[in-house]
Formats: sequence, structure tokens, C-alpha cells
Amino acid sequence: MLIDSQACVYYTAIPAGGGATKLSTGTTFGVIGMRKDLMAPEVPKASSGMLTPVAISESTVEVIVVANPLLVSGSTVTLIWSGNGQAGTVYYEQQRPVDSGNAGGPMSFLVPKDKAVDLIGGRLEVSFTVKLTDNTVYRSPVLPLTVAGAGALLPEPTFSPALKLGDVLDPADLVADGIAVKVAVGSSLYIGGNARLHWDGSSSSINPPLELPITAVGEMSFWMDKARYVAPNLNSTVNVGYELIPTTGATGASTDVLVAVQDAASQAWPAPQIHDHTGGPISSWNPVGFNTATFVLRDARLQLGDTVTPLWLLPDGTNLGMEDIAVTTAGEVRSEIPLPVMAESLRKTVPVSYLPIVGGAPGALSEVLMLQVQALPPSALSALCIMEASNGGAGSELDISAQTTATLWVGNWPLIAVSQPV
Repeated sequence: MLIDSQACVYYTAIPAGGGATKLSTGTTFGVIGMRKDLMAPEVPKASSGMLTPVAISESTVEVIVVANPLLVSGSTVTLIWSGNGQAGTVYYEQQRPVDSGNAGGPMSFLVPKDKAVDLIGGRLEVSFTVKLTDNTVYRSPVLPLTVAGAGALLPEPTFSPALKLGDVLDPADLVADGIAVKVAVGSSLYIGGNARLHWDGSSSSINPPLELPITAVGEMSFWMDKARYVAPNLNSTVNVGYELIPTTGATGASTDVLVAVQDAASQAWPAPQIHDHTGGPISSWNPVGFNTATFVLRDARLQLGDTVTPLWLLPDGTNLGMEDIAVTTAGEVRSEIPLPVMAESLRKTVPVSYLPIVGGAPGALSEVLMLQVQALPPSALSALCIMEASNGGAGSELDISAQTTATLWVGNWPLIAVSQPV
């Protein structure tokens, strides 16, 4: 499969009347396309990323492998059920062949319920592989699930309005003079009990913790007043978590969120992102294929007329001098990184940061992204060819008695540029 790689095309000319075969120059090009990507499996009994085994009356948990053209007759599907819980680590596989009756899918797998019960209080990852008749193996994305039950480790609380990147809460964003802290009740075992919220601030806390009765499975909301509980903690932190207390059985406790209460003047500038040709952020850039690199920064403090100065440093401290980026869309800047910069950075880990200039005044230097720029692998380089060699240049012999010069053809390579040494 050549998708996301490079190919070189050339041809040979064989004279009809005999004589030496001639070899053309070659053309190297990137190959792009769409793979037949698999989708993550589905667990019908799970809801909102949570699986509650004790609420399942059957002795098994169904997993659905959704329809896909890769599910051809003769291939083999292997379901992978893996996780960690209060009872320890669980790893379970189930294998089924694809035949004419289920080719194309969907396919249903039944996992023993005890494989889920053992994971209560932990996390579960469900995926599968498809092995074709030529032994090519395709892997699906993972479906992550929290396994709930009395005494379980519960998901962290969420907030409305949402926190900023880095779990930052800016009091200026609370136009309703407060913030809602939301907790998830994923099991009917907690109905009749209480939800208890902890808001432990450096300067202002809630003591004793707030409690609300649990009347149904779903989402519950605690209202936190801005003047009483948020503003007093400015430039400090608040630890937020909750417990679900059933009428009988063990109490479930959430993962805590450490909230930084900061206004715009005190917030650090986040590290930039580098996006490749897929449009997503990366930490390692591959020079092979139809690839690009784009500097991306999103921050609500950026307004029209502001500028951002990227800093792209080599390990020896050399700044490759990228041009300033003007803010043309409030809250965001993006600019494609020149390929000579990427070429100079091959085989290096480079720190990438920036200097924001907001309202005409320079701000603090941002946090740093350490970007690994990979080396060109040998597979990205075309084969060497001596044009005067035997078989029109395709052979392995060169008759020096018939030649006064020889031409070495090396083709193209990714990031090729004038003045690069060869």
C-alpha cells in the first residue's frame, strides 16, 4: 500500500533493431488516498462513556463490530477487551471467522459479564483486529469506557461554562455570576443516596461540602457563586471533586480537578500547536509523504490587529527566523511553516514558542512545544542510477572502455531545496 508514501516512475526504451536500452529520467510523486478505516466497536449497554455491569440482567455484555468492507469472507476478527479495575487487570480475546453469512458485518460478540464486573472502579478499552487472507492485519480505534458500580472510581466533574485550556477559570467569563459544577450519576445503585461536592480553595472553600439527593441516573448540577467561591480564589487554585453515596454499599469517589483561577492578566500563554496535513496537532513530524506543517495558536485574548512572533530554535540556539503572523480571525492565528525551516530541522528536536503582541504591547513568552522532526528514512530516497550502465541504466555493470563520462541520477526527495549538499 503506497498511501502516504512516495513512488518513482520511469521507463526504458528498447530499440526494435537492437542496440542499447535507454532509461528515462524519473518522476517522484506523493501518493495520497483514503484507507478503508475501521470504526471503533460499539457496546450497546454503555451510555455516555460509562458501563455499569450490575445494571445488566444478562450473563454477557454485547459488543458490536460495525459494518465495514474489510470484513470479507475468509478474514478473521479478533475482539480485544482490556482494562484495569479494583480486582486487577483483565485481558480477554474472542476470535471469529468471517464467512458468507456475516461478510461485510455487522458482527456481534458476547463477552462474559464477569469480565466487566472485575473492572468496576476502573477503565476498559474495547477494540478489534481484522486479519485478511493475505495476513494483513487492520486494527480498529479503541472505545474507552469507565466501568461504574458502587464504590467505583467516578469520572471527574465538568463545568459550565467550560474551563479554559489547562483547567483555567477566569472570573470574567462568568456572565451569570457563577459556575455550574456537573457530576455524572451512571448507576441506579446510587438512587436514594446523596451526591457530595468538594470545593477546596486556597482562600475560600465550602465547609461542610454541599450535598444534593440523587433521584435519577443522569447529570446533577451544583451552583457555585462567583462572589463567594470563585473571586476570593483569584490567582490561586481550587480542588474540585465529588462523591456518590448510596443508601447501602461503598461510596464512589471521582477524580479531582485542580482548577486555576486566573484573570487574563495573569494567565500564561499556552504552547503553540503544529498541525500536519491531517489538520490535527502533532508532537512528531514525518517528512515523508504529502506532508505540511502549520503553526497554530488559539487563545481568546488574541484580537484583530494583534501579532504573534514565532520562535523556532535549533538545538544550538539558532533562531530560524519565521515571519510575524497577523491576527486576522479573533482568537486564532495559523501560518504554514516554510519547508526550508522544516528541512533545516530534520533529525532534531526543536523548541517552538512565540511572543504575543497584544494591543501593541509585547506579552510574556509562551510555554514551549518540543517538536521532534524525524529524519528522512532510506525508503524515502530513490535508488541511485548510473545512466550509462548496462540495460539502459537499470543494470549493475558499467563498461568504462565505452564511456568517457558517467551520469549519476539520484532523483528527488522530500524537502529538496537549492544548495542542499548531496
